[in-house]
Amino acid sequence: FSIVDVINYVIGLFSVAIHTKNVVESKNQVNFILVCTLLMGGIFGFIFGVLDVEDAALYELRVTLMREERFCWPAGFIIGAIAGAGNEV
Repeated sequence: FSIVDVINYVIGLFSVAIHTKNVVESKNQVNFILVCTLLMGGIFGFIFGVLDVEDAALYELRVTLMREERFCWPAGFIIGAIAGAGNEV
């Protein structure tokens, strides 16, 4: 969440004369982003555990991580899009 605070701060610095809306400003937006973040972390952790990345030998670790990445990209894209759209509503 600190990156959201940094973005809000930087936008505020560059728009002194113009009143701008913060990226995340209401309690509902913060809660929605929190739920999306927890969901995404849970899915990534589940994929990491199911694919046994932690048990991979050093020589096959790269291949295992690439296989995990193939599943994480779509999940991250979908949940990120839902979070972005939900933040704008």
